[in-house]
Amino acid sequence: MKIKTIKKVLISIGFPDNADGTEYAAYTIKAINECHGKIVMNRIYENVAKKFGVPWERVRRSIQHYLDKCTETCEERDILSKYVGNTYEGAKKKLIHMQTVLREEENEDSKN
Repeated sequence: MKIKTIKKVLISIGFPDNADGTEYAAYTIKAINECHGKIVMNRIYENVAKKFGVPWERVRRSIQHYLDKCTETCEERDILSKYVGNTYEGAKKKLIHMQTVLREEENEDSKN
């Protein structure tokens, strides 16, 4: 799964293209995709934070902020629903749902 593809989807649902939160979310989704077994979000946030040299709490808060903002302001509700799923779920479930949809799209593209 490519960071560029993930960022394109994040931007399409309302993440700003130049915000740290978009980078954090993209790398978090990529890390979820690479997880084998139980997904421990705090560990993923810690690894993303190390990459960017910031506290893990900043990564978590930033992602949550933009997910909440997108849920409230996205005009393309069908796209938002496709990638985020149930907009009332927490960040972890939204990110996992997005990763699953992106992985399925990637698999379909590789078949064509």
